[in-house]
Amino acid sequence: LLSIVSTHTDAAVILTSAPSIDDVPEAYLEGLAALAPKARLVALVAPGTSGTPAPGVLGVDTDAELGLGTPWSIVVVAPTMAAAILSQPFAGDATGPVEFKIVHHRPTVAHAARVLLSHIPTTETQATTPDAVSR
Repeated sequence: LLSIVSTHTDAAVILTSAPSIDDVPEAYLEGLAALAPKARLVALVAPGTSGTPAPGVLGVDTDAELGLGTPWSIVVVAPTMAAAILSQPFAGDATGPVEFKIVHHRPTVAHAARVLLSHIPTTETQATTPDAVSR
C-alpha cells in the first residue's frame, strides 16, 4: 500500500498502527519517512512509540490493551483515494496467524482513520512536533 500511496501523497493523511514500536522494521519507518514530506500527516500509533520514530513521522504511544495494532493496520485518506489494510487475529488467536482485509470503501476507511486519530492528543502533538501538524 505504501508504494501505491507514493503517487497520491499530496494532502494525504497516513496513519498506521503496530503491536509495539519494537515490532516495526526500520525499512517500514524509512518508507513512512519518505512519504512524510508531501503528506499532511504521517503517524505511527503503537505502544512504546513517542516523539518522532522517523523523520516527519509522528509517534503516538498508546496502551497495548487497546489492541489498535493487533497486529497491524495502515489507513490512507487523500483527496483522490482512500484505502486501508486492516488485520485481525485469525480465529481470535492473538498469537496465531493473521487475516488481512484490503478496504477501498471510503466511509469504512474514514471510520478506521477516525479511530486512529482519536489517539493523537492534539495539545501534546502541537507542543512536541509542530512541523508534523503545520503542513
